[in-house]
Amino acid sequence: HALHQIDKWCEALEGEMDKAPRVRAVVRGIRAARFVLEASATPFGPARENLAGRAIETYRRLVNDPDLSNDPLSVETRANMAIALLNFAEGVRPELALARLEEAAQLSDSLRAMADPVARASAALTASNVRRDLAPLKPQDQRRDVLDLAIRDAEAAIHGFGELGNEEGRLLAMRALGHSHMDRAMLEGAGPDAERHARESFSALEFCVARFDRSRSLGLWFKAAH
Repeated sequence: HALHQIDKWCEALEGEMDKAPRVRAVVRGIRAARFVLEASATPFGPARENLAGRAIETYRRLVNDPDLSNDPLSVETRANMAIALLNFAEGVRPELALARLEEAAQLSDSLRAMADPVARASAALTASNVRRDLAPLKPQDQRRDVLDLAIRDAEAAIHGFGELGNEEGRLLAMRALGHSHMDRAMLEGAGPDAERHARESFSALEFCVARFDRSRSLGLWFKAAH
């Protein structure tokens, strides 16, 4: 019922979309979020993929709208699109996952130069998570470089959220750093580099385990502890 009501409201605004670029942007943003919401509640399969594709394409039209190139809505849309691409890379065929994650990485990197420190920190965190998922899909000789970038991104996010006094963001970034170092250690397998990354991983994840509020973030705490 709620999704149907959203569709009705968007249809009611269609007459204004051609006359007012910002109205067009808002309506497209709502529609994209609506597709993301329904897709997230749909089991893996063709129906979910259809909704995911519609969400991504709606975001893409908004990101590429020349009337909104300098609008704050464009920044917000790129951030939301990067997260949607990351989430919808799960459970799809490898070549599609690779394409979506690479696009998500590009969008996140495009936000790294934004004046807004919140946008910069959030983009760095998203970029780290994207590159961790991207690394296994890359050729063997490229995985180290991708994971090294994931570590760099997580460190930038930790610094950014720390400057903002955002402890929750800093913990999420510290968790991303721990997992990035762990993936890097597993890639090495053995030797001094593997040991160094493993130590860095345990240090970051222990930090998270000690500080996550289990009553609010039990899933995140468990993954870090595990």
